[in-house]
Order: sequence, then C-alpha cells, then structure tokens
Amino acid sequence: ERQLGFSVYRRVTILMLVFGTVLMLVISSWLTKPIRLLTRATKRMAAGDYGYRARQISNDELGQLTTDFNHMANVLEENINKLEEEIQAREDFVAAFAHELKTPLTAIIGYADMLRSRKLDEEKSFLSANYIYTEGKRLEAMSLRLLDIIVTKKEEVQFQLVPAASLFDYLKDMFASHTEMEFHFQYESGMVRAEANLIKSVLVNLLDNACKASEPGSPIEVRGKLTERGYRFEVKDVGVGIPREEQKNITKAFYMVDKSRSRSKNGAGLGLALCAEILLLHGSKLEIESEPGKGSCISFVLPDKGGME
Repeated sequence: ERQLGFSVYRRVTILMLVFGTVLMLVISSWLTKPIRLLTRATKRMAAGDYGYRARQISNDELGQLTTDFNHMANVLEENINKLEEEIQAREDFVAAFAHELKTPLTAIIGYADMLRSRKLDEEKSFLSANYIYTEGKRLEAMSLRLLDIIVTKKEEVQFQLVPAASLFDYLKDMFASHTEMEFHFQYESGMVRAEANLIKSVLVNLLDNACKASEPGSPIEVRGKLTERGYRFEVKDVGVGIPREEQKNITKAFYMVDKSRSRSKNGAGLGLALCAEILLLHGSKLEIESEPGKGSCISFVLPDKGGME
C-alpha cells in the first residue's frame, strides 16, 4: 500500500509539473504575443511593406505600445509617399524641361543650318532668322522664369504697404502698347501689404496668359476690390477657357492645357507656376473660375497681413 501510494503521489506530482509547465507556456505565449506581433510588423516594414500594421490584442501597456507603433507607421508611410511624389515630380520636371528645350533648339539649329547654306532667297532668309529670334526669346523668357521660381523659393520677402492703384498704373503702362486687346481697368483705392515687384510679376503673368487665351480685339477685365478677406485682384477674359479636370494642374511647371497654342504664342507653362510660388509667400493662392469656350476669371486675395505675422 505504501508503494502504491507513493506511485500515485509521484504520478500526481508529475502531472502537476507537466500541467504547470504547459500553463506557464500558455501564459508566456499569451503575454509575449503582442511583442511577437510587433516584431513581425517591424520585419515587414523593414522589408518595404509600409502598409502593414501590428494587430492590437490587448488594452494594457503593450496594447498602447502597439497603438503608438501603428501611429508611427502611419506617419512614416505618409512621409515616404510624399518623398516618392516629390521624386516623381522632379523627374517629371526634368523630363518636361528637356522636352521644352529640345523643341525650339532643334528648330533653331535647323533654320540656322539653312541660313548657313546661303541657298535661301531673301524672304525665306528673313523667315528663318525671325523664327530663330522668336524661339530664342522664348528660351530666354523660360530661363528667366525658372530663375525667378528658384530665387522666390530661397529668398526672404520684405513686405511693405503698397497702394493698390500703383500696381494697376504699372499694368496700364506695361500693356499700353498691346493694342490687339481691349483692356478694362476697374479698381478701388486701398493699401496692400506685399512685395511690390513680385506682385507685379503675378499680375503681368495673369494678363499675359489672358492675352494668349483670347482672340485679337477681345475684352480683358482687370479688377480690384476690398473684401473681408483682404484686397482681391481679378483678371477676366472671354478666351478659350480651361477644362475643370485641367484646372488643378495649371500651376505645375511646364504644364500647358493646349500645348500647340501655348507654343505658338511663346508660352512654356511657367508663368502660373511662378505666380503660385509668389502668392504662397504672401499667404495667398490662385482662385480659378473657368469654362471652355467662355473664358476664365483668375483671381487672388492678398490678406490684410500680407504674409506677415
């Protein structure tokens, strides 16, 4: 009986040890599961799967750690996507720039070679020289606007109080010789806080675009008025207009709605890109109302602070 009792005792002890070991393994597995899930998520993200997230299975400290990890992963994925978009934008910019350079340069080289041959009559020689000149001027304007965009992004702007009337007077003088269009100026007196030369550049670009989009003799309205948000500038034409799906892209460098029309009028798709950068410095942006075949109204508001704190 003693031997039987000892055997039973030993078996019970072994069973208890086995049960205790299994129980400890289960508890250990349950306690460490969040860590294993986080480890798996870390490895997946390290391998490039930035959309993978750790599964939260508890509300304790480890659960909070999982939440924080997933929040960090969201921010990381967002930043990576932004970097990829910026890289793509730069590649698109370089490709567009190369294309914009290639087209006029090919023509310039071709016409220059024809002139060099001395086999053209006087009229064809003049046409060739004129084409070289106009394409050269387009390249010059494109390079200057590119430079303006680069400088605008890097330089600090000095804001001053400027009479709005002085800006409109400048436009009247600039476009006085542009007799093909019918300009109408209407504006209210007021002061704007801005860098005058930069805002003049914006307005000149808007009027220049309105002229390119319009047929000769078309009216172009240039307006200015005080609003609750600040001083509002508007340039309105009755030209070709901009399709709604294109409007979000027109401030991208080298983007042109109608490439053939823009190139025929020495456009390179840089004017509105420059305007957008300048207005960003002033705490403003372009507002576009347009309908194909009926024209466009492009405006912006200089806030009372004019970009100043």
